[in-house]
Amino acid sequence: DHGAGVSDADKPLIFTRFFRAESTRSMPGSGLGLSIVKQFADDHAAEISVLDTAGGGATFVLRLAAD
Repeated sequence: DHGAGVSDADKPLIFTRFFRAESTRSMPGSGLGLSIVKQFADDHAAEISVLDTAGGGATFVLRLAAD
């Protein structure tokens, strides 16, 4: 996306259940979405990561095993 992105301080926390970045706490949501994705990744020997997007925002990458 091209939103505010994820701060370096928040990156280790964003896959934690109920975590909400300070800048998003006024928006609707429960902080469960990325923790559900992380649990899916863990259950399927996959990896989820977040990268900074050029020009702002974030890119989330889900890598699944080929077998």
